[in-house]
Amino acid sequence: MRETDACHRRRAEIRAMLSRNPFLSDKSLASHFGVSPQTVRLDRMALGIPDQRERTKKLAEMAYSRVKSLPPREIIGELLDVELGKSAISVMEATPEMAFERSGIIRSHYIFAQADSLAFSVMDAGSVVTGIANLKFKRPVRIGEKLVAKAQVIRTKGNKSVVLVETRSRGDLVFRAKFLMFALDDGGRGSGSQTGRLSQTSGASQTADVLRTSPASWTGGVLQADGSPESSSGTIVAGSERQQDSLQPDVAQTEGSGQRNAEREGDHA
Repeated sequence: MRETDACHRRRAEIRAMLSRNPFLSDKSLASHFGVSPQTVRLDRMALGIPDQRERTKKLAEMAYSRVKSLPPREIIGELLDVELGKSAISVMEATPEMAFERSGIIRSHYIFAQADSLAFSVMDAGSVVTGIANLKFKRPVRIGEKLVAKAQVIRTKGNKSVVLVETRSRGDLVFRAKFLMFALDDGGRGSGSQTGRLSQTSGASQTADVLRTSPASWTGGVLQADGSPESSSGTIVAGSERQQDSLQPDVAQTEGSGQRNAEREGDHA
């Protein structure tokens, strides 16, 4: 009787745990309850809960169907979950094709691409552009690592949203970025009076008001051909959708003005 009661309690808790976190493996659950993975597998079967791979596949299918701004083929990494306007999660395995041949270190643009497409995915809009990106690469990533990126919309004002993306591997924070994203109307313009192009006189103050930080400092984000960090810093400002169209001249001028203001105020990102 006691064993039966313990089994019922364990199964009830397994159901609750998987409801909160569908990505838990049988091995993790077995470690939590102090039983074998085979016992957990039998519990899942009795509860009618599919295995981790099947659960992940179903969640991914639902997540892709929610995204408005990108077709599935343009999302870098595997999208696992998205709540439009709030948060999103994706995972990407670092493969040999992404790495420098000499060092085995993953090229930085792959890590950025995963984060950028996740920032697109979380936006509750059909047409989106990246305005400004503040990037920090925390440590090199090597072949075989699994990159889990989490996006969170931390501020929205009009058609502008600030999206924080943090990418982790093996528990370590390897990449962090803040994106200023613009939602556009069907004509490629921002909603309301916003045209999708920052005016030279007011764009910098609008951007600083939304970001409340240095608009686009980029430190330690480049790896040289031998895999070593490059000491130079730079700024990423994009004025296009996924096709990477050329940047509008007045956007570049505005960003430069915003950068000078930020240098006086300091980067608090």
